[in-house]
Amino acid sequence: MASASRLPMPSGPLFLLHGKRLMRDGWIRLYRKSIDSQVFKNDHLWKLWTWCLMKANHGECWMNVRTGKGETQVHLKPGQFIFGRHSAARELGWPPSTVRNRLTLLENMQNLDTQKGQHYSIVTIRNWDVYQTSEKKDEQAKRTTKGQPKDTNKNDKNKDNMLNQWFEQFWNEYPKKVGKKKTKEKFLRLSLDEKKFKKIMEALRTQKESPQWKRDKGQYIPHPTTWLHGERWEDEVESSGDDEPMRDYIGNPLEEIN
Repeated sequence: MASASRLPMPSGPLFLLHGKRLMRDGWIRLYRKSIDSQVFKNDHLWKLWTWCLMKANHGECWMNVRTGKGETQVHLKPGQFIFGRHSAARELGWPPSTVRNRLTLLENMQNLDTQKGQHYSIVTIRNWDVYQTSEKKDEQAKRTTKGQPKDTNKNDKNKDNMLNQWFEQFWNEYPKKVGKKKTKEKFLRLSLDEKKFKKIMEALRTQKESPQWKRDKGQYIPHPTTWLHGERWEDEVESSGDDEPMRDYIGNPLEEIN
């Protein structure tokens, strides 16, 4: 199970949430496995990512937001926050265009989503409910039998079980079964979600039927660790040519119509 540390929230301005003043305090979870991520390897992205985590709300709330000369109330869910690139630029010490470009990189890496509006944007942290828990839930976990934090471990165990099931499915379908242990280690470091796993499996099934993988009894099929390391599910598959018959949606050959 990946360990997590608590990063304190910085003190700062007060927010007006649902008519009540609330200090920006509390904590977030940072998992040690983040050190293997592409975000961690880029100092600027890591700074922006942790800033986003600290800006996100832990609970559901309403926030008053200025829109031109007026105000509107915005409903925010856990893991969301109001984003403006100019205010973010002041806090982060970067030009607004730099903030926008780096936020787009995090969005392309599937760390977050951005819902853009005319006066403001709403940023949503992906998998917030999986990796972050409220202080209330954490305190409840501390009071479980023998002090074991069962509640906070539940999400991690479910995630681990799901990843193990996904790996077995991948391994069963990969045609060259070499180095299962190293392949699993590499697979578990991919920061998978359901969408990415589906994309990997669809690409694998397509490439299994490609001429390159079938040539010379599979001589040119890469080792599974090589395939994963190179993100080969992004490769374009070469056409099999005109000799391959057209097939219907369940794979039966279609007769040529003159």
